[in-house]
Amino acid sequence: MGWSPFRKTGLSFHMTGSFKGYTLVTPMGSDSTYLIDMDGHIVHRWLLQGLKQAIYAQLLPDGRLLAMATDASTPVPAPLPPHEIPAFEQHVRRIGGNANRLVEYDWDGHELWRYENEYMHHDFVRLANGNTLVTEFMELERAFADTVQGGLPVELAHLVADDFVEVDKRGKEQRRVHLWQLLDPVADPRCPIERQAEWTHVNSLAVTPAGDILFSARMISRIGLVSPAGQLTWKYGGDLGHQHHATFLPNGNVQVFD
Repeated sequence: MGWSPFRKTGLSFHMTGSFKGYTLVTPMGSDSTYLIDMDGHIVHRWLLQGLKQAIYAQLLPDGRLLAMATDASTPVPAPLPPHEIPAFEQHVRRIGGNANRLVEYDWDGHELWRYENEYMHHDFVRLANGNTLVTEFMELERAFADTVQGGLPVELAHLVADDFVEVDKRGKEQRRVHLWQLLDPVADPRCPIERQAEWTHVNSLAVTPAGDILFSARMISRIGLVSPAGQLTWKYGGDLGHQHHATFLPNGNVQVFD
């Protein structure tokens, strides 16, 4: 699927016989998720009641929808005055992909479960045990932040990295992985054309059949695997550039949108 400057809505092209199924679409910044057939028709819509600025949604195996967005009552961050240093809580709201609500809906749009976290962002995984894995922004201590290489030579007040957090159905934290502790501030530098505000900026999560966490970190152009024990067992970068959406394939390979 793609976007066309000549036809901004509807189906642009469908190669007959290429695939039979449905596509789940969550327009970023909207309040709805759509299920679309191969002829471009909307066959189902979930209105994300009470939410705005949708980030991403997944259709679970039982037909339920899990969607990440921002609560409608959350104020839009005001423009930052010159030379003002915002609190970290305000700073994360200005980072792309940030959300604060993860909501599960049934087929008819009734809310079944909700998790609230002001620092989560981008992606999530519903695990086989019923728990949910999310990515969370966290602020690095200044002493460590000063060792991280790369980025534009503009000093900022906060350096943000990522944790992976597993929560149960009650929203209680069961596991936390500090990704920033598994990477090297020198060997895994920020892209030289990016601000120094973030180090990793994870934009996708996946979990392999063995339970490893597959992540994509945009700012450092790295993908990697973290074992269930919390160890970094594989990392790849080299010729990647601000990649997105790393997925684990049945043959053991990793596919990435680069």
